[in-house]
Amino acid sequence: MMLRRFAPVILLLLLFVSACAEKLIYVGGGHTRIEQGLPADSAAERLIQPYRTKIEKEMSEVLAFNDSLMKPGRPEGRLGNLLADVVYQRAFRFMLDSFGFPLHACLLNNGGIRAPLPAGNVTLGQVFSIMPFENEIVVLKLKGEQVSKMLDYIASRKGEPVSKMHLLLNKEGGWIEASLGGKPFDSRRSYFIATSDYLANGGDKMDFFRNPEAVFPLRLKIREVFADCLRSLGAAGQKIPQPQMGRIDYAQ
Repeated sequence: MMLRRFAPVILLLLLFVSACAEKLIYVGGGHTRIEQGLPADSAAERLIQPYRTKIEKEMSEVLAFNDSLMKPGRPEGRLGNLLADVVYQRAFRFMLDSFGFPLHACLLNNGGIRAPLPAGNVTLGQVFSIMPFENEIVVLKLKGEQVSKMLDYIASRKGEPVSKMHLLLNKEGGWIEASLGGKPFDSRRSYFIATSDYLANGGDKMDFFRNPEAVFPLRLKIREVFADCLRSLGAAGQKIPQPQMGRIDYAQ
């Protein structure tokens, strides 16, 4: 494809060379190693500096205060639970205000969480480190059979970040009990589940999300919703809350 695209240019160059010389004496090549020790281009630095300064200022914005380190984990982790709660709350308001439908639960994945939430002042830059991806919130209406496969998946993975969902797992990689939205799971009904657009398209092998009964995109990035939530807490003088644990347990 690239050769066809530049073929006319190459042909003109060959014609020019053949017209200016009887024969080609030598064609050579080499490489120049680029190292960190090379001097910076001052003109380029002057061009980039205003943008770098602006970005560094934005990333250093303090959003809120966090009492203790939060990390993802299995069967659950505080950071995963916090993110799932934030996504659930935003999607819940969207579904209720826009369609009058209830939102039953939220499922995210540990793979989308790339850094812990540190103790102390939390900056916008740290939020970007936690979620460097451009994933957006989407709500799916799923049949009971699909939700059953979703529960199987969570159990096989030994837990993933969830909100408004409770699972009791066994040691064999299955689940014994499950509830969504505070009620026992019923395979005969449909459920509204919030997740990311990446997972909704089958990412991280979540194939049960494919072919939903309906799709409701919020067109809001999870990272931005999380940052806005922390920013609101900070503006109100509130600390980042410690999320409830005990959502995914193992039977004794």
